[in-house]
Amino acid sequence: MRVPLSWLEHEAGRPLDPAQVSRWLTEAGARADTSTDRTLEVTAPPGRPHLASVRGLAAEIRGRLGLPPPSTDPPPLPTGIDIAVAEDAEGPVARVAAARVRLPTVPLPPAPEKGWLHAAGAPLTGTVADLLAYVALETGQPLGAVPDRPLPPDGPHLRYAPAPGEETGEQPRHLDPAPVLRAGDRVLALPARYEHTEPPPTGPADVLLYTVWPPPGAHGTARTRPPASGDPGRCDRAIARAVELAAAWGQGTVQAAGAAGLPPRPPRTHVLRTEDIRHAIDPTLTPDEALALVRRVARGARHGAAGTVHAVVPPERPDLERPGPFLAEAARLRGHHTLPRRLPPALGAPARDPAAHLRRAAAEAAVRRGLQQISTPVLRPRNAPLAHLGTAPGTGPVRVHGRAGLRDLCLRASLLPGVLDVAARSLRHTGAAHHFETGPVLRSAAPGDENQRLTAVLSGPVAEPSLLDPEPRPAAFADLLGLVHLLGTALGRGTPDLAPLTAPPPHPASPPSALDPAASFTILLGGRAAGWAGLVHPDAAESAGAPPARIYCADLDLDALQELPPVHPRVRLPPAATLPAFHVTVVVTDTTPVAEVLRTVAEAGATARRLVRVEDVYRGERLAPGRLALTVRAHFENPAATPVRAERRRRRGAVLDALRDRGWEGR
Repeated sequence: MRVPLSWLEHEAGRPLDPAQVSRWLTEAGARADTSTDRTLEVTAPPGRPHLASVRGLAAEIRGRLGLPPPSTDPPPLPTGIDIAVAEDAEGPVARVAAARVRLPTVPLPPAPEKGWLHAAGAPLTGTVADLLAYVALETGQPLGAVPDRPLPPDGPHLRYAPAPGEETGEQPRHLDPAPVLRAGDRVLALPARYEHTEPPPTGPADVLLYTVWPPPGAHGTARTRPPASGDPGRCDRAIARAVELAAAWGQGTVQAAGAAGLPPRPPRTHVLRTEDIRHAIDPTLTPDEALALVRRVARGARHGAAGTVHAVVPPERPDLERPGPFLAEAARLRGHHTLPRRLPPALGAPARDPAAHLRRAAAEAAVRRGLQQISTPVLRPRNAPLAHLGTAPGTGPVRVHGRAGLRDLCLRASLLPGVLDVAARSLRHTGAAHHFETGPVLRSAAPGDENQRLTAVLSGPVAEPSLLDPEPRPAAFADLLGLVHLLGTALGRGTPDLAPLTAPPPHPASPPSALDPAASFTILLGGRAAGWAGLVHPDAAESAGAPPARIYCADLDLDALQELPPVHPRVRLPPAATLPAFHVTVVVTDTTPVAEVLRTVAEAGATARRLVRVEDVYRGERLAPGRLALTVRAHFENPAATPVRAERRRRRGAVLDALRDRGWEGR
């Protein structure tokens, strides 16, 4: 729906900033795009029907400005039209409202309203159809009009029956019948097909205005129940507004009116305790501030007894009929994007554990590299291989009451013994070992003094045989180095450096004695030691029971990585793509301002004025004297990512229509 900003300013009663309005509507759930400086493209989300009309948008904006929503109660109309609506097992299937209006003159919109309709993209016909288009945009409820011929006493009917021409022979076609608005045997309209048997009157005449809820096309097939969101009373308000404008624009008088079918939603009144409002939104709210906040959402809010607030929900806001969404809407208008948790700020839910997030990211990166995650016991027998690597400093044997042989166990001080055991078994059975483990290791006998580490081993083939290399390629130090680089990048700590183990260590921790000092390195990140990488000593591999093979190992200190500041990668943005554009040629007189032509093209083409410029000017024998042809190129943004050709064709057609309305020749 295209809405001119001047219309919203008239409804809100004050000037508005297009960017601010677009931001408010986006926070409300709508899709708002500032197509031009003075026009908004708004798409209402499901469940918020009030954002599909100008009055609903104005109510949203007024709430943001701290103003109460405007009153939309329709004035009473004289009765006299009896309307019957078809029913099924659950009751009426729709609601119909109609009014007979005598128009001594054609109800032409005044200058401001005419400009709003033109900016909204509605075609101006100079008939009663302009009034219907205005009311449809303002209320969100489409209307129809037919010449008011003498009607039978029982008035028009809306019933579900096959439309004329859908029955052939004696057997009817098995189609879902479409709603037909009838007056006796006379078919007035087929609302679901947007078809009218007669066009709206073009001059002074008596007309029958009608509207149907759900709107045409909103209910799918004829037997589908109306949607839960929305108010059938929109029919009554739309007819009352049309009668009001007919009297103001064309001196029309209403002869009779009527409505039947689904009943309008009754006004819902919330009785809210001030303490509940404070508890849900802001504990510092005073009773008067709470009342003022509620008045931005509902009409007629007032103080009640025992510290309560009574608020009447607008009928066009069925999404606020429960206290929870009502308070959430009040919190959103106050500035909260969502309803905050009902907990004091100091007792809120804790933030995400960054250490757990780092461990998860490291494991995911290793799995993507092709390694298999394992888990080994924390307690190891004292007589197990590599026992000197499995005892934490300062700890003695741990007594375990169980089977013989499992009595003297020790706590591990490194993940490497368990990972080497698994690698040895894997090499004996499969000829390859690609494993890693993440977990805690003890630094001392003090409770809780532990360190989170990641240990990975690579051995055996890492690439399948191919035509270029018939033999499987065994793991090399370059594969281990690639794994270390991947972990450093995936954890956001930058590219690691390697320093020989013979150099002075950056911190007093010693590398595992199972690594070969001549073929191992210290991993440096940000100038700080974060682990070790290298070749497992053949004696250590033999002690673990591994067959003769090169086993490469990497051991990372995840706690040290957690203390390092994150390193953000530098990304070079690609050059901006050229915006799509369309061309149009405008033939005008010499005295026509070029700025006016460009402004008309920008407004009708729903683009910014700065994106429209003149590419060529022609004045020659093919044009009449005193006339010139301007070739205009208009670029436009396409945030909805619709097909460019279709979007270009649609915008160019709208520009040609606007030029035709101005009396200019466009091609």
